[in-house]
Amino acid sequence: MSDLSKEKIYLVIRFSVYRYVPWIYWITVIMVSIFGTMAADVVHVGFGITYIASTIFFVALLAIIFIIWYLSEKILSIHSIYTRRRELFYWAIILTTFALGTEAGDMTATTMHLGYLYSGVIFVVMIAITVLGYWLLSLNEIFAFWFAYIITRPLGASFADWMGVPYD
Repeated sequence: MSDLSKEKIYLVIRFSVYRYVPWIYWITVIMVSIFGTMAADVVHVGFGITYIASTIFFVALLAIIFIIWYLSEKILSIHSIYTRRRELFYWAIILTTFALGTEAGDMTATTMHLGYLYSGVIFVVMIAITVLGYWLLSLNEIFAFWFAYIITRPLGASFADWMGVPYD
């Protein structure tokens, strides 16, 4: 069974349950993360699109999803995800962040020649700046949450590649 088929099965299971069930949620996250990473690889490897172009594409897609979510629901707080439509927006964001994370992490590491370790460090610094902005400058909590959440994806991709990809 392909990963895409598994993802569909877990999303169907997730949406058939009307409450939070940890094992269903986390299996769905794993399947969405695999699919999002594969989607990013297809864009870059399969279609030959550069990391810069694909990163811009996924940032734009993420912005579009957030805009449509906000215009239709008037809220982006994760604490307000208690309807099917909001949950669909949530999962679209999750999927897109995994694809974006793969592309952005690879872009900073390879295209910008920073390497995976320094790429990961840059994303740690970006999260730290967001946290400090929230604590010290009253940065909007919903913006701070989503920005830090999105940055965890290229952070994870960078450190995973740093540990898993041979240096040469």
